[in-house]
Amino acid sequence: MSTATSPSLSATSRKTIRASFQTLLLKYATPATTATFVVVGVSGVLLFFHVGEAQLMGVHEWVGLAFIGAAVFHVTRHFKVLSNLLTKTRTRALFAATAMIAAAFILPASFQTNSANPMKQFVGVATNAPVATVAVMVGKTPEQLTAQFAQAGLSGVVPTQSLSDIAKAHQQDMRALFRIVMSEVNKGE
Repeated sequence: MSTATSPSLSATSRKTIRASFQTLLLKYATPATTATFVVVGVSGVLLFFHVGEAQLMGVHEWVGLAFIGAAVFHVTRHFKVLSNLLTKTRTRALFAATAMIAAAFILPASFQTNSANPMKQFVGVATNAPVATVAVMVGKTPEQLTAQFAQAGLSGVVPTQSLSDIAKAHQQDMRALFRIVMSEVNKGE
């Protein structure tokens, strides 16, 4: 009968794991940080100017999370150098200024009782409003909008149904329904 071995790793195993981790950091920390920074930076600038918001928001958010992970690895890899930088007054001043600018945007929003995005709130209202109401909002009659739904293959839509009900009944994505609603709107302008 063999005796149970200790669950802890031997000193040699720990050194091997540490060396492998250091090699991984050396090879990938900076390139991963740079690549994710480029994507977040470019998408952030485009979002700032409201270019391609619908397409870019998801990429910006998810790659932004990856950027945080890459930055943690980058800081881990360059910890000694960054620690030395933090002893300098200039670096501390830059960190303090950045924190104050961020706080100027974050703190007021955190004290608002209703800080939800008003555009998302409006979409929520439109999603649950009857088709007749949505039709009027986009300058159509309820009959025109129900005809557009029928033309798109969604038969049986009535003016009292909400877009949410239509999405469930026809197993449609809400964006597809909004595309139908917005088709022909402002086309001649």
